[in-house]
Amino acid sequence: MKRVLSSFGTTILILSCGILGAWFTLPASWLTGLPGRESLFQVAAADGSMWNGQAIISVGPTGQRQSIIPAVRWSTHWRPIPVATVEHPWLSSPIQVQAGLTGISISASSLTLPVAILSALDAKIAALGPNGVITVQWPHIFTTWNRLDSFNVPLTLTWRNASLQLSAIAPLGTYKAVITQTSPGNYQLQVSTLAGPLFVQGNGALSHNEGHAFDGHAFVDPQAPSFIQTGLAALLSRLGPLKNGQTKLNLP
Repeated sequence: MKRVLSSFGTTILILSCGILGAWFTLPASWLTGLPGRESLFQVAAADGSMWNGQAIISVGPTGQRQSIIPAVRWSTHWRPIPVATVEHPWLSSPIQVQAGLTGISISASSLTLPVAILSALDAKIAALGPNGVITVQWPHIFTTWNRLDSFNVPLTLTWRNASLQLSAIAPLGTYKAVITQTSPGNYQLQVSTLAGPLFVQGNGALSHNEGHAFDGHAFVDPQAPSFIQTGLAALLSRLGPLKNGQTKLNLP
């Protein structure tokens, strides 16, 4: 009986390795179009294999997508289980992605990209004409297979040299947003100003089921030169009702 079980276990192991090997030899082109037409992020093109390949990612709704160039590249190695290394010039360091029995882990890194590409995500963002660079930074992330959309570590977004086409004053400042999970599928957003003549601060909530909300305000640094105060007062009046030198920023 022991011999039978040993043989059975060996057979299962061989089959598992064969299936895993077959998966990684599949062409990367199978990823094209994922995760779907309704997603704001989509694989526009891919080549190579699931083991070693590259892909062009597009951003935005169907019919208005913008491609991120150059391609995202990945390579996989056994250590002793498969570990994928993902590389792109916008990343501060390669990302190590490791899948286990209980979930998937992603190494700490940061991504710096031009803010302008975010205009493809939403018409309201595009109307503002944002410019500058934004850095998204995260620590080591581990999430379980049954909650891949949930993570319990903070994400920090820093917008540097921020400017808007609505204003001749540039840069407006440097801003930081911190997103933390409050419960599975629900997150808290905190926005603050690090530098600049235009102060923005507030708190918000993001939820998979209930949408998003934000309660904040913006005002001009009272120590800023008069021409900056005049120019930014015009911007604040376009962003929302101006009262006592402050504009309420409310979503939805």
